[in-house]
Formats: sequence, structure tokens, C-alpha cells
Amino acid sequence: MKEPRSIILAVVSAKNDFANQIVLKLARDADPSGKRTLGIITKPDTLAAGSESETMFVSLAKNQNVEFRLGWHILKNMDMEKGQWTLKQRDAEEQEFFSQGIWKDLPSLLVGIGSLRTRLSKVLLSQIATELPSLIREIEDKTDHYRTRLRRLGEPRITIDEQKSYLLNISQSF
Repeated sequence: MKEPRSIILAVVSAKNDFANQIVLKLARDADPSGKRTLGIITKPDTLAAGSESETMFVSLAKNQNVEFRLGWHILKNMDMEKGQWTLKQRDAEEQEFFSQGIWKDLPSLLVGIGSLRTRLSKVLLSQIATELPSLIREIEDKTDHYRTRLRRLGEPRITIDEQKSYLLNISQSF
């Protein structure tokens, strides 16, 4: 999280009050401006319909309570108690969930795994485009630094005879 080139995915569960979830503090400590943090809300189906908690998480999803430049995204996890399921079934159930109640008013690009894939691809592409020039400069600077250190070591002594001769010269000058 502290690596300035990393994107932080701050995952919070709707099962617990988001203010009590340590990941938000850790994300804020690592990224005080919130410019490289994307919040992910999971398990919205565990909230009681019409409850204050549900309203708070919708507000969070709208980037109103804890603001991140990359915003928030909501995912509905598949109920493991339902047994075996396909990804297609999972996606259909998630889509149905977000098409009703308070969730249907949220923009479609803030909900669901499909839009998260697209969103993350764009975020990563943007991050790479932003960071690549500084990364190239950093690599060039480090390369120059180590080339200078290597030159200070003198000419390479590849064979055993060259190594012996070098050590003999050092011992004689000493």
C-alpha cells in the first residue's frame, strides 16, 4: 500500500460498520489524498432493506462519506450456502440484486463484477501511463549509478591469471 505506484483496493464488508474497518485507516495512511485508492463494498445483500445502514453504504458508494478519487464499487458475493453455481449464475444473481431496491438508483458502472473488470482495466492503464515516464527515469538513474560503481572497480579480470596478477600488484603496492 505504501508503494506510490500501487493502486489500493480498500475492501469493506457491508456486514460491519465501515467506520470500524481498519482497511480505511490503512488506505488513508498510505494514500492521504485518496488519489490511488478504489473502495470496494462487498456483501450489500446482508443489509436490511430500508435500514440506516443500507443508506449509509449507498452514500459511501456515491463517494460521499469516505471520498476516494477513484470512487467506490459494490459487489454482491455469491451465497456459498446455495451450493454449486456457475459464474454465469453468479453474474445473473448479482445483476438481479442491483436492479431492485435502493441499489437500482446507483449508476451501473459502480456495481457488479463486470463493470469492475472494465473499471480496473481503465484505472490500471491510466496508472501505467502516468507512472511509466518516472519509472523509466528511475531505471535510467539506477543504471547510471551502478555503471559508475562498476567503472570504479576498474577493468574486469575474467581469467584466473588476470585475477592473480591484479592481486599480486595490490600486494606489491601495499
